[in-house]
Amino acid sequence: GVAPNARGAFRPIVSPQPPVVEEPPSPSNCRGIYDIVDSEADDATLERFVPFVIRTMVRTAAALRQAVTGALKAKTKEAKQKLIGVIRGWMRSSHMLLPWNGGIIKKTAGGFCIRAEDCKGDDSAVRCASCKENSGAVRMASSRAAKPLRPHPNTRIEDLSEYQDTARWAIENAREEARFQKEMRMKAELDLKMLRESRGVSGQAADTVLRVIQQADEVIGEHYDDDSNEMELWKLHFVHLGNVAKKGKKTRGIRYHPKLLDAAIMIHAMTSNSTYEKLQEIFMLPDRSHICRKSAEMVATKSNTLRNVHTHTLATMDSLFDELGYPVGHFAREGKLSFDAVNANPVLEHDSKSNKLMGMDQSMSVSVVKGQFESMARSMATMADADASGGTETSSADSDNAGSDADANVAEDPEDIAIIDNLRMADQHLCFRWTSLHPDVKVSEIVATIDVGCVTPEVVSAMSKEVIDMMSATYGLDTDATFADDATENAKYAAVFSKLPAEGLIDAILVEEYKDKVDFSIKVAFTDLTTGNITVILPDMPHLVKNMVTAMELSSTPSSKRDLYFDADNPVNLNMIKAVWKATGGKSNQQQHTKLTLQHFEKNPFTRMRVYLAVQVLSNSVRIMLVEAVDDDSIKVPLDKSKYAHLIEFIEKMNRLVDICNGRDGNWGPDNGRAVQKELLDTLAWFWNWRKNHDERVKEEKGTEYNFFADATWMCIQRLLLGLVVLIEDLCIRKGQTIVPRRLNTDDLENHFANCRQFVGGSHDKLTVKGWMAAHAKAS
Repeated sequence: GVAPNARGAFRPIVSPQPPVVEEPPSPSNCRGIYDIVDSEADDATLERFVPFVIRTMVRTAAALRQAVTGALKAKTKEAKQKLIGVIRGWMRSSHMLLPWNGGIIKKTAGGFCIRAEDCKGDDSAVRCASCKENSGAVRMASSRAAKPLRPHPNTRIEDLSEYQDTARWAIENAREEARFQKEMRMKAELDLKMLRESRGVSGQAADTVLRVIQQADEVIGEHYDDDSNEMELWKLHFVHLGNVAKKGKKTRGIRYHPKLLDAAIMIHAMTSNSTYEKLQEIFMLPDRSHICRKSAEMVATKSNTLRNVHTHTLATMDSLFDELGYPVGHFAREGKLSFDAVNANPVLEHDSKSNKLMGMDQSMSVSVVKGQFESMARSMATMADADASGGTETSSADSDNAGSDADANVAEDPEDIAIIDNLRMADQHLCFRWTSLHPDVKVSEIVATIDVGCVTPEVVSAMSKEVIDMMSATYGLDTDATFADDATENAKYAAVFSKLPAEGLIDAILVEEYKDKVDFSIKVAFTDLTTGNITVILPDMPHLVKNMVTAMELSSTPSSKRDLYFDADNPVNLNMIKAVWKATGGKSNQQQHTKLTLQHFEKNPFTRMRVYLAVQVLSNSVRIMLVEAVDDDSIKVPLDKSKYAHLIEFIEKMNRLVDICNGRDGNWGPDNGRAVQKELLDTLAWFWNWRKNHDERVKEEKGTEYNFFADATWMCIQRLLLGLVVLIEDLCIRKGQTIVPRRLNTDDLENHFANCRQFVGGSHDKLTVKGWMAAHAKAS
């Protein structure tokens, strides 16, 4: 037997243990989680909680059915007695229904009551502690129980038949699929009949066809508005059919309207060649070779560089700075460039404004895309010549290989493949956003985009270099820093482009003070050849914090190799924080001085992406909670409290780093720049001490390489801290400028992505390339 879980999927039902026979009487001083009385409950209350009762009934019936069926099929006496014991235990229980999601239902005189499974009524309050703890789970289960079940398509038939809702859903889906297949078969039969029995007409029959077209024009005019796109396209096609009818056939003198030609291009791109030929004969559309030439022109009108950089946006920003009184060379024209990629729905679309096809991988050269269309056109022409000549003779060697290559020839036959299947589509949309670092100027715009099938280091390097060079040389907008997450392609881009070590970019006195504590040979910047200024390549701080908290989570998982240790007596993992949180009443649903919840510890792929959850784990309130727990002898935790020393220090360092990067102490300027630099270097020196201890333990075979952060994360920590020190040295110390630290990340780009996704209800993969461009224009 199976039962639906909270999300509507199916899981095996675990046979419940026999309930305790001697149960205490229902406590009079505990009203349970919910006490539903008929005289007081309104319709909304019943709609909310009755589904919970129904789901509990279904689960009880399924569990008992499984026990009875299993007992009849049991092969051993022990297995049969075990299943019979489940049934007898249910019979001896005072509850008719089994517990579900921590709640159990008890019938009352005027309605029913939902209590916690282990409710004992030993609290003097209105609701006992157990009912309080389980109220959240019951509330969520009640809201989910009202939603219809949607089983997985591969669910077994015997499992579907267990529930009326799922069985009905499966039958409706099967009937809908049968209807669809029947319609497709009838359509195919009609197309085949038209192909075999249709014939050309001329003379009086052609006049008859023309009159039919005119009558169709009158009928279509009754169903479409005059201003609709459908009506406009039909009018254009109606004129075209009239011209063809007058000449008797398609000739070179017939010209196609641009919109009609665009529609033909899209039909050709979205269907196979054979399908387009049929439509071409019926609707008098352009030849396939003409469509291929026009398609190649549409993707080859401009170079990739000019198409991907938003030159109109850059020109507008340049004019805006001039109007505000910020000439070329002013600090307001200096900013940071953040970039990131998002998922795009790989669909080929036509942009009527620019007359271009959108949705293809733009990282390919124009000649490659043009060559694809030309090769397909040549292939069609070759096949057409072969059909016209009645086929070609094959040699004996070819005949011998004909059988072995038959399947391959069928699979690669361009007649059966849509044109769109031959194109490399864009699955990712890479965006570049430039933001001014001047505290009084709020200018932040998308300056470049590119659609690619996969983001590679080559694409990131080429695009970032082109954007930075064009902005500085043409529009007087300088880039002092670039920010991106620590994905593989971005890390390789940083490794290739970073040419200048931090040692030569920081004050010599500061380097001398920390030379034995920090490695200043890490390369963090490059020189802009246009302006001569340096550009610092920095990782994104929020993404770094998420990676570090994920490493702590993996250290709490026995199946993971990652196991963070400062030394043999000082582990660092999430379970240590969770143990203190539970010991201090964290699961009591009462107000705590931390923001920790179960979401911070029991993570899934979605909660791991939430920056605020990661930052709250490393917050100052968590550090205070750990310190108080270590000092309080009444609080018991699994580990010895002396092992929490390094964890507390680690949280203190990370909390302070987040505060510095978020500008909690204010902006960075000439007055506090040196102090911020020293605090960042102190944090890096602390991590270097940890790394040094780790290397010594690995060398002495007292630890493993997994007792510290991954090499990519460690490099990210060094590049972030050293890069910020170099940026402060360049802008605040040398140039005497003030910058806003909250802008030194990719939050502006992430917020922009969130605004764009609202056009499709927040979905992460429904926006097409054309949709992303429209969303950029509307959300900017």
